Amino acid sequence: RDIFQTVRPEFSDSWSLSDAMQFISKEEQGVIVLVGQEFNQLEELENIALFPKVSSKPRKTSDTGNYRVVGTGSQILRDVGVGKMRLLSSPTRFNAISGFNLEVIEFIEKH
Repeated sequence: RDIFQTVRPEFSDSWSLSDAMQFISKEEQGVIVLVGQEFNQLEELENIALFPKVSSKPRKTSDTGNYRVVGTGSQILRDVGVGKMRLLSSPTRFNAISGFNLEVIEFIEKH
């Protein structure tokens, strides 16, 4: 997700942090979990300098890294009492979150 709310056509259907917070505020319940990911500072600075010319390319995160991020987020959600979740996201498959007693019951896409 783009915390800085930069506008790029390929991300127009993604939730910005601000939009997500407004949606959750209106719902009067919800949790936002931000989990940092490793990144190369030089590469990030180059992407910022080239913005918006740079194409959308996924971060170089290993499968192990993705599992670690999902696992960390799952632990946080479990610890704050989340069980069934409505995610502000396009449909995505999450492996092994049931081990944390978490269940995705709905994906809410931004329109």
